[in-house]
Amino acid sequence: MVQFLFVGSIPTLGKMAIIFNREIKNKKLFTKNLLGYYGLSFYSIKQIKQIIGVKDKTPFHLIFFKKKNILLNTIKNIFPLILDKLNYFNWYNKKRLIFISCYKGFKHAYKLPIRGQRTKTNAKTVKCLL
Repeated sequence: MVQFLFVGSIPTLGKMAIIFNREIKNKKLFTKNLLGYYGLSFYSIKQIKQIIGVKDKTPFHLIFFKKKNILLNTIKNIFPLILDKLNYFNWYNKKRLIFISCYKGFKHAYKLPIRGQRTKTNAKTVKCLL
């Protein structure tokens, strides 16, 4: 469930905002706060800033409450796979590859490099465990 709460009655400099069950520091910049979320990159944050209408070096406490609600709806609609959902999605894909017993699934199961990296000189610690 998506949350957007303020601890306290009025969102001021001393109060903490909570988005997606994570506290946001008010003195930090808007971009730095959103980079802490798994699944949001610089490009996606730039898109969010354009939609909301926030400048580059704006601290989070200077953003008004209406814009914060727009922020929450934007993240929820445009980027549905964030945080736990994205972790689960990646985990499920690995399990699916292992289940259908393809070559890539075999590599995932034995924790070997998947994308063509060499294993003769690298990845020796993993090979020792096998």
